[in-house]
Amino acid sequence: MRIALPLLAAVFAGCSRSATLPPPLPDEFRGHWSAGFETSAFVPCAGAPPSGRISVDWDQRAYARALERWPRVPERDGVARYYVRWRGALRGPAPGADTARGRVPLGAGYGHLAASMYEFHVIDVLEMRAPRRGDCAR
Repeated sequence: MRIALPLLAAVFAGCSRSATLPPPLPDEFRGHWSAGFETSAFVPCAGAPPSGRISVDWDQRAYARALERWPRVPERDGVARYYVRWRGALRGPAPGADTARGRVPLGAGYGHLAASMYEFHVIDVLEMRAPRRGDCAR
């Protein structure tokens, strides 16, 4: 029993990185979001951090409001791609990450399988639609 409790504590600690880090200040971001089975990745128009993927996490109220006006877009291989403009906070890099090589220790990152180096926490959706050529040129 002594071994099981620390192991469970380590597993649950890896499930919620946001609780262990100070909350970053929210800002407005725009870019492309891919969403589908085991996928939720954001690439900002300003460019992704050079060393890793950005997983997307939602505030429950923001998600509920977004669902009311969620656009239908074509899917490719079960993944829908959107142009988004939203308010939120970017967290990362993940604790212990090797930013030079773009590697995250097993279970130390964000998102699905804790494999992303960064996480974007959505607070409010300002715009969401099908992507168009030149979205990020503005």
